[in-house]
Amino acid sequence: MNQPENMTLKGTMEKREQDKARPKRSVSETFAIPARWSLIVALILAPWAFASVHTWAQQWIALTLLVGLGFWWFETAMNTRDRQVIPYIAILVFGGIVIGLIQLLALPDGLASSFVGRQVEIYQNYSGEEEPAIRVTLNREGTWAQVGHLVMALAGLLLGSRYFRKSRDIVLLL
Repeated sequence: MNQPENMTLKGTMEKREQDKARPKRSVSETFAIPARWSLIVALILAPWAFASVHTWAQQWIALTLLVGLGFWWFETAMNTRDRQVIPYIAILVFGGIVIGLIQLLALPDGLASSFVGRQVEIYQNYSGEEEPAIRVTLNREGTWAQVGHLVMALAGLLLGSRYFRKSRDIVLLL
């Protein structure tokens, strides 16, 4: 402001116009930064968490994704102009979650014998119960683990599609 050309009324008005034209960081962009970093931390932890036999390792990655989703929801509430970008592949991942949950439902007797076939005898022989609740899956814990992995994948996919859609952001992710 100490230059002679800025000491005039015209220079002052031009400086104000330049300041208005300069993009300012909005409140929603402020919440985007921690959400990006939570996804990056989740991606860094993922190889160790999924290879670990301890559930606490996978709980840490789920927690980081939950924090990222929290920032995403808050940022969405603050920014009413931006539309959400949800890729079509998210429908397939959501479909996998639904299929996994359907496998965990107890089937009625008539449907169970026609749907799972000889698996009914396996349930009766190995469950120790006279009338066990028959499900499509034999390994409920394994199915729950896979559904949990798909939920984490869906959360990571949604966070990635929201915060890493510009080319400079993709470079940060890579």
